Amino acid sequence: MNVYNNCPLDARDFTDYRSSSDINNQIITDNNLQNSFEFNKFINTKGLESQNKKKKEIEKLYNCGDNKIDNNYTVNNNDLTVGNYKSY
Repeated sequence: MNVYNNCPLDARDFTDYRSSSDINNQIITDNNLQNSFEFNKFINTKGLESQNKKKKEIEKLYNCGDNKIDNNYTVNNNDLTVGNYKSY
């Protein structure tokens, strides 16, 4: 069930299969970082901001986001016994 309308059903569409060194080199190039000290400082100070920016780009691309799923179902110990199924 796709509760996010146009969103992909799982994370395979979002997974970056490049090596970490390729991703790190892209971060270094995109942010004009000159050495490993600047890279580490960037990751520690602006890493979350960078990830949130990428997340927003994906949400805009797929027309999805922080959609809440209503969980109206509850399970108790009696529901876990074999043969005691309920339909909702």
